[in-house]
Amino acid sequence: MGPSVALAIFVTILESKLGEFVAPAVTEAAVDAGLPSSSIPTLLTDLATGGFTSVPGITPQIIAAVRAAQAEAAADAFRYAQTPNLT
Repeated sequence: MGPSVALAIFVTILESKLGEFVAPAVTEAAVDAGLPSSSIPTLLTDLATGGFTSVPGITPQIIAAVRAAQAEAAADAFRYAQTPNLT
């Protein structure tokens, strides 16, 4: 039972931190790269699928910035979720 409890705790923490870290990081990166703030809700909706074609004002440069921010935020969330398992 120990490993399954640890996994459940890890997944819970990871999901929580993904929600906390990804949206703000992606929003900041997208706006800094030139995406109009009015397009952020559509961007965040489309982020899960990676299909950004419906995002008004999106460019390849903005997509690159968003993907980089998403990857960094996900790595931060993973490191945060893994920390309790190291103690």
